[in-house]
Amino acid sequence: MVHIDLASSEIVLPEYLPVRRYQDVFTENDINRKVWVEYGWDYRRGVVVETVYDETGHEFRKTDKPGYTLNFADRELELAIALAREESSLHELLSASDLNFYAGFVLRNENDAGCKAGSRCVHVIVSRGDGQQHVAHAIVDLMTRRVVHAALDPDRKPDPVADKNRG
Repeated sequence: MVHIDLASSEIVLPEYLPVRRYQDVFTENDINRKVWVEYGWDYRRGVVVETVYDETGHEFRKTDKPGYTLNFADRELELAIALAREESSLHELLSASDLNFYAGFVLRNENDAGCKAGSRCVHVIVSRGDGQQHVAHAIVDLMTRRVVHAALDPDRKPDPVADKNRG
């Protein structure tokens, strides 16, 4: 469960964060070998790491995977939401009590100084009510712990709040 009420100062990400792990069978030298494959994000170096363990849990191969993207762990999503809520240009807008926060989707773009290789950029989308009323769409880089785009689509304004006393 992703908490949306945490302060970014409360969230410490480890230097390496496992994100995905699954069991598989590798065939090497005509021998089938049960393995565990883990993908994680290395926050020291800004790269996906693939680690393969034998069935007893001993690591036997570790490979950097530049250019790979991963989903996000809940703790990362909590940090992205906290950083968006604390962003000075969004703080007042994102302080309302009736908001829906969704964080996810990697953004990597070599033409974007904030989200090129080595970044861990994530979309933070905020809506109101049933989720159909747009409030904000920001991009947060978890590597630098900052909002790199407070308004991904700067021409899109938040939808007006409906008058609950009408109709």
